[in-house]
Formats: sequence, C-alpha cells, structure tokens
Amino acid sequence: MEPKIFFLIVCREVLQSVDDARQIGCIHIYDTLYASNFPHTIPKMTFVARYGLGQGTFTHHFEIHDQGRLLYKAPPTEFILPSEFDSSTDVFTLDDIAIESAGIYWIKSCINGVEAARTPLLVTFLPESGEDRA
Repeated sequence: MEPKIFFLIVCREVLQSVDDARQIGCIHIYDTLYASNFPHTIPKMTFVARYGLGQGTFTHHFEIHDQGRLLYKAPPTEFILPSEFDSSTDVFTLDDIAIESAGIYWIKSCINGVEAARTPLLVTFLPESGEDRA
C-alpha cells in the first residue's frame, strides 16, 4: 500500500530527539525568503517530509523547481514501513543554494519517482531599508 504524506516543511534547520526520531523541531520555517539583490545565495535550507499509512519499501527524494524547470534533485533514500501504523521522516539539508532571480520556487517530495506533495517558496526582493533575511 502506497504511503500518504503527513507533512512537507521547508526550514533552516531540524532538531531530532535522541529518544524518538519522530519528534522533530523545525527552526525558521520558510514560505518566503528575501534578498537585497539577485543572484542570491541561500546559506542553508532543510527539507522535511513524513510518510505513513502505507506498507512496504519505498524510495524518496526532494526536488526544487522554478517555472517548470528542475533545478535540483536530491539523492534518493530508501525507507521501509513494516506496517500501516509506522511512519518515516526524511530530512535533507542543502548548503549555499544559488538563486538566480526572484520568483516562486516549488519544493517537491517524490515517492518512487512520483510527486507526492509540493509546497511553494516565494523568493523576493527585500525592502530597501532592511538586510537579507535568508
């Protein structure tokens, strides 16, 4: 049975509990990033997806898209759901992500090569009075 996605989060950093890897804390959850000019480098971005309500062995990977173009594809990871009552969390961090222009970027979560979820990430100009927020 194919798993269902519980959540897809884009943030700066994730903390996982030593006692229970299912317990996570996300620092600086992103829906919008600001830059004073472009191209711009985002120092660190972490993607988190949790799957469950399925059973079997699956592959998972994250992708970044811009205007329908694939900009980045993370290496696939394999996870096993022994029963429909189990879940699996995939955490992947990218450092120094080059963003060429302002716009809407799509973060996708794929299972067995098929898109399972996506979330938008707006990258836009910072008002002149501030500094970079990414």
